[in-house]
Amino acid sequence: MLFTRDQTLMNHCLTLLVIALVFIIVPGNLSAQKTNSAAQNSAEGSFLGLSADNSKHHDLWAGPTDFRVSLKPIGRVRAIMLFAHFPDTVNEESTTALFDRLVPEGIAYFKQASYGKMALEVDAVHRWIPMDHPTTWPNYDCSKTETHKAYLNEVITKADSFVDFKKYDIVYVVGSLGPGHPNSPTFVVPPGEGISVQGKEIRHAVTFGNDCRRDRWGWQTLAHETGHICGLPDLYKYGAPRNPYKGIHVYVGAWDMMGFQAPGSEYLAWQKRKLLWLSDKDFAIVSDSPLKHVSEYWISPIGQKGGCKAVVAPISGSEAYVCEVRNRSDIPEMGVLLYRVLLSVGSGNGPLQVIPAAPDDNMSETERRYITLYNALFHEGVVLDDKTAKVRIEIIGRRPNGEIQVRVTR
Repeated sequence: MLFTRDQTLMNHCLTLLVIALVFIIVPGNLSAQKTNSAAQNSAEGSFLGLSADNSKHHDLWAGPTDFRVSLKPIGRVRAIMLFAHFPDTVNEESTTALFDRLVPEGIAYFKQASYGKMALEVDAVHRWIPMDHPTTWPNYDCSKTETHKAYLNEVITKADSFVDFKKYDIVYVVGSLGPGHPNSPTFVVPPGEGISVQGKEIRHAVTFGNDCRRDRWGWQTLAHETGHICGLPDLYKYGAPRNPYKGIHVYVGAWDMMGFQAPGSEYLAWQKRKLLWLSDKDFAIVSDSPLKHVSEYWISPIGQKGGCKAVVAPISGSEAYVCEVRNRSDIPEMGVLLYRVLLSVGSGNGPLQVIPAAPDDNMSETERRYITLYNALFHEGVVLDDKTAKVRIEIIGRRPNGEIQVRVTR
């Protein structure tokens, strides 16, 4: 078909008009395109918009969990609880009382926190298993993998005749009160390095020490240590002096069970993604754009099922800002919790760091309950304005169900 000169000119004009419309529409679509591609890339080497290369870290980091080592907390998770009695026991206790202190509320916590995706079941053998040596024996040292393994191996070997270990994913051992086991460490090892019994390899265990008897340190200890079994990092600071206690909890305070655990807080949304309780579709990922872009999102409270659970703004291949909706247990009003994710550091070195709305105000009762960062929530106005990273987040709306609307400018 032949075109006249006027027809050709008209076609060129139509083409330019289409191009102009595309550029007008791009800002609204660019974020969606980037968000969708970030979600698709989760299975291709990225995690919520960040690089998922774990070659430089132990599996306990803020990146995706390595479930070849860690236990996947989906569906029915079965545990057996055993009780080890040492010769240097300083106080006789009831196994039933210890079980009740640790287990029922721990089970309820995981059901709630996982939105029903994890069903923890804990059986118990209510008898004391006599140990050969006192808690202070070097080969029971729970701070070293091999001696921790030796402690567990003795308990498991002595229980072999009356426990069907093939049924269980986790072994919980509660030690009698003694001077040598002040803490409650987790035992997690790769395939081939566990304890063999009845044709099964035990690779996931917790030995509960004296600390699980402390005030507000019962079921919370089970939830914290089971978090490690499932691949979560410590969010308190390794090596920090214990006086003042604030120094240990400078990263997240009590806003996550892997930090200060006593209040029994929910895991952060980022942690729930690691646990597979949330998926990429539960997050809004707002990447940087060559054109200034404004987007708005409704975020639902972390404890509610459904809705967008967090907004993620990557600022490099290994760092991001995240905001989610939370409330403090003693104050019902919801607010925005802002934190930074760093994939460059591992457990105990601040892989997640809360950025507070206001500093601590030294209220003694509040600090007894939450230690630090208890004024972290933003309730109105600007949450973040990082001009270097070119990201601004502000609160612009609320709903009666606790949802908060934020505007993100990139």
